Amino acid sequence: GANVNKYFDPAANGGTGAFSSSSEVLMLASGTTNWSLDFPSSNFTDANYTFRAYAVDNVGNYTTTPASSSFRIETTPPTTTDNTASIGSAWRNTSATVTLTPSDTGSGVASTYYTTDGSTPTTSSTQGTSISLTNTGVYTIKYFSVDNAGNQEPVETASTQIRIDKAVPTSSLALGSATGAHLSGSTLYYKGNASGSFTFVNSVTDGDSGPASTTFPAISTTGWTHNAETVSGASPYTSNAYSWNAAPSNPSSKTITSTDLAANTSTRSITFTSDNNAPTGGAVTVNGTAASTAGSTSVNTSGSFSITTLTQHTDSGSGLDSSSLVREEAALNADGTGTCSSTWTNPTTISGATPISQNPTSG
Repeated sequence: GANVNKYFDPAANGGTGAFSSSSEVLMLASGTTNWSLDFPSSNFTDANYTFRAYAVDNVGNYTTTPASSSFRIETTPPTTTDNTASIGSAWRNTSATVTLTPSDTGSGVASTYYTTDGSTPTTSSTQGTSISLTNTGVYTIKYFSVDNAGNQEPVETASTQIRIDKAVPTSSLALGSATGAHLSGSTLYYKGNASGSFTFVNSVTDGDSGPASTTFPAISTTGWTHNAETVSGASPYTSNAYSWNAAPSNPSSKTITSTDLAANTSTRSITFTSDNNAPTGGAVTVNGTAASTAGSTSVNTSGSFSITTLTQHTDSGSGLDSSSLVREEAALNADGTGTCSSTWTNPTTISGATPISQNPTSG
C-alpha cells in the first residue's frame, strides 16, 4: 500500500503519528545505561517492521551501524474452504474424501482441525486437510485453521452434509391378491390344472437411506403372463398380477430385487412348483361317531356337539391350508324323522377338539 517502505513520523496526523515519511525520523529514547522508548502509536497494520537504534555521544556523533530488530505484526486469521458441495448431499454407497483448503497470506498456515459428527472442533480435535469417509453414516464437517502467528479462524461448517449408505436393504415378501397360488418361503406353489393369478407384495426396510423400489421379473414361459416392472415410491411395493392358463409350462427361478436410495440392492430367488394334488388322510370323530367318506349318523339333543378326535390331512405340495366340518340340518317331521339334503353347506373350520354349537331347526 501507500505506507510500504515508509518511516514512522510522530508529528504526522496532527501529532498522532503515521508511517508516512520517506526518510528516517529519529525519536529520543530515555535512560542512562538502559534505554527505552514508549512508541507513540499502536496503529499497526499487518506488516513486517524494523526498529533501528542509534547511539549518540554528547557532541552529536552517531554510530555508523545501528542495532536493529525486525518483527511481523499479523492479526488476520487464515481462511479455509471445503469441497463438500462438489461431492453433493445425495445418498451414495461409496466412500468419499473431503478436502479442506486453508490459506494465509501472512505467517502461513500452521494446522487445520476438524470433526465429522457436527461437534465443535478444538485444538484437541483431529488435524489434517484430507478427510476420508468410509463408513455408513451422515457426516457434518466442521473445521478451522490456525496460522504461525497464533491467529485462529472462526469455526466453519461445511456447506453440504455427506451421506453414505453401504448396507443393503432387507425385505419381506408375501402374496397380495391370489387365486390358486400360495407362497411358502422361497417357493411359489400354483394350481396348474386351472387358470389363476397372484400379486407379490414386497416390504423393504432400510435404516439408513431408506427403501426406494422393487423390481419384479418378467415371466414369458408358455401359459404365463407378466412383464418386468420396477415399482418405486414408499414401501411396500405391489406388483401387477402374474397370471397363468390351465396346464402352463413351469417357469424357471426368478429374482426379485430390492433397492434403497443409495442404490444398494438385495435379491431373493423364487422357484415355481405346480401343485395339482389334493390333501390326503385325515380322520375325525364327531358327537362320538367316526366320520367316513360314505357318511355317518349320530343323534344329539343338546344343541351342540364336540369333536373328540382329529387327525389332520397331509399335503406334500403347498401344504394344508385348513380342515372344515360341513354339516346339513333338516326340520323334523311329526314322526320324528327328517331328511337332509346333499348340498353340504355351512362349513366350519376345525383345528382341534372343540365344541361346535348347532342350533336345531324346529319342525
